[in-house]
Amino acid sequence: MTIEGVDRSACGGTHVARTGENGAILLRGAEKTKGATRITFLCGARAVRQARHDATLLEQASRTLSASPDDLPELVARHVVRLTASERDRKRLAQALATYMARERYDATPPGTDGIRRVLGTGGGDVQESEPLAQRLIALGGCAVLVLDVLSDQTGGILFATSEDTNFDAGQLLRAALQLCDGRGGGSPRFARGAVPDATHLPAFRTTLGF
Repeated sequence: MTIEGVDRSACGGTHVARTGENGAILLRGAEKTKGATRITFLCGARAVRQARHDATLLEQASRTLSASPDDLPELVARHVVRLTASERDRKRLAQALATYMARERYDATPPGTDGIRRVLGTGGGDVQESEPLAQRLIALGGCAVLVLDVLSDQTGGILFATSEDTNFDAGQLLRAALQLCDGRGGGSPRFARGAVPDATHLPAFRTTLGF
């Protein structure tokens, strides 16, 4: 394509005899790459359809936020700041709650004959949510934590954590247990996670891991 006195490109994404055949041109973005600028654009009917679609989305967002389209950027930016602050507060409170619950569970769990407290729990649909509590439990020493959870697709999730003074290698022990039921996972000596394709296998982990 050649625009006399302006630009010449071997292929700019269109193949027309005259620039007027492009019709409407809608620029979608520009980014620096390898010392050049890559431009994304649409032409003709595609540009019109996309512009209409963008206008519809903008109108929907305006109704949802009860604001005019011109006010949306500033309003969205304020909401992002608030959400970020709320998420920071949520994490702080979750950490404080985990510290409190860890001490409560630790004190309520008598040590076994080997002096190790074995705390068994459920993840409530997400094993990862139990990590803060498990981390605080093993930080108290002489503790092993096993979380078994049935996930939404009826697979099973496992979290296994051990304090250093137990001399248990959580990753090694969990990997060995997972191999018995076609599970997958692993981790460090202190913290390990895994999953099994069938949640009916979960109770066996209590026996295999000594809970």
